[in-house]
Order: sequence, then structure tokens, then C-alpha cells
Amino acid sequence: MRIPHPKRLACPIAPHAHPLVRRFFEIAEEQQVALTDVSERGGLGLATLVKWKYRHSPTIVTFEAALNVVGYELRVVPRRDPAHRPGRGQKETM
Repeated sequence: MRIPHPKRLACPIAPHAHPLVRRFFEIAEEQQVALTDVSERGGLGLATLVKWKYRHSPTIVTFEAALNVVGYELRVVPRRDPAHRPGRGQKETM
């Protein structure tokens, strides 16, 4: 059994946090990566990461940096919802 990192910030995530942000924290916990490590390796402030849990949403740049630390990346993919119709100015890809 692996011993948890002493600086791990195991505090609850706010219910209003975005599902992708929630998933990031789940992945970090599963991999036992401390937020201090994400902060240092991703070039982010520790306070920034902590704020994602409670009140702020990450920017795309900061979120991608954090995801990269845990071995993930952010992608844009087509919706799987067959009822979705492109809005005005959008092209259909089918």
C-alpha cells in the first residue's frame, strides 16, 4: 500500500464545480498526485488549484497544464447526441 503524500489536500469539492474539474481531482487522487506536485510541475499556483475546488473555474490553459501533469489532455470532439443540430453559422459534419 502506498503512503499518501503529506501535502495532499484531501478536501471536498464544491457541488457546483464543473464535472471536468471534478474528474481532474478524482484522477489526481487515484494517481496519488498531490496538488503541490501539480502546482510545481504544471507551473500553476497552489492557491489556483485550491480555488478550483471551491469557487473559481480554470481557464483552458491552466486546466490543460494541470491535466498534462496527470497524463491527460483536453480535446474537442463531436457530440454523440443525435438530436443535436448545429446552430446558425455552424457547419454540419455529416
